[in-house]
Amino acid sequence: LIERFVPPELTRSMARRVAGYTASVLLLGALGALARWGPLHDRAPLHFLSQAMSTFEGAAFAAPTALALYLLATLLAAPIVVFAVAAIVLFGPLSGGVYAFVGALLSAAVTYGIGRALGRDAVRRLAGMGLNDISRRLPATRQIPAATVRAIAALRLLPVASYSLVNAVAGASRIDLRDFLLGTALGIIPGIVLMAFYVDRLRAAISDPGWGAFALLGMATALLLGTALRIWRRFGQPLE
Repeated sequence: LIERFVPPELTRSMARRVAGYTASVLLLGALGALARWGPLHDRAPLHFLSQAMSTFEGAAFAAPTALALYLLATLLAAPIVVFAVAAIVLFGPLSGGVYAFVGALLSAAVTYGIGRALGRDAVRRLAGMGLNDISRRLPATRQIPAATVRAIAALRLLPVASYSLVNAVAGASRIDLRDFLLGTALGIIPGIVLMAFYVDRLRAAISDPGWGAFALLGMATALLLGTALRIWRRFGQPLE
């Protein structure tokens, strides 16, 4: 399926993108966990950050503020992986995973609407050649909703381009909003689950170190690396 929607020039950089995304999750998760629960908790300036995180976590405005920041990050085309990991570290694997999921869907819907309002010509001027190619291919699925959902889910599973730009391209391509959101949901769930599992195992290993905790942390890390390797092997080579 992905061969139909992702042009070769984007797959050629897939290895670099996958490696960067995976390294970001591993590094940000480790730093966040060490600052939240580990020995860095009492070290300045992380002590101040940790106190701020603890205060924010219990505040009534925490959830809407987190979602607003998520949306702002998407509008600014910032890497949303930073905010996804931060939400999981701050609110825990379950609540944080839900916030990351809702925030990703909310920001996807907003930037989809912006792309739809701007129109294809304006979005094509903002997007690169590869995304322009995707914008020409996606409308072919509009008559088959299941194909649209699969195409969007595949694009979400791969770090093809900026999250915001993919949203705008989908909107400008007049993809049905329901199909777009369903495909987005299916595509982002695996990544959020892996992030949440990894951060949770980091928390357990820091809070109650032991062979079992470290074994599960190793399993979570291996799952992240294994998934990244599988994606690279499948999509990281130029298409013939």
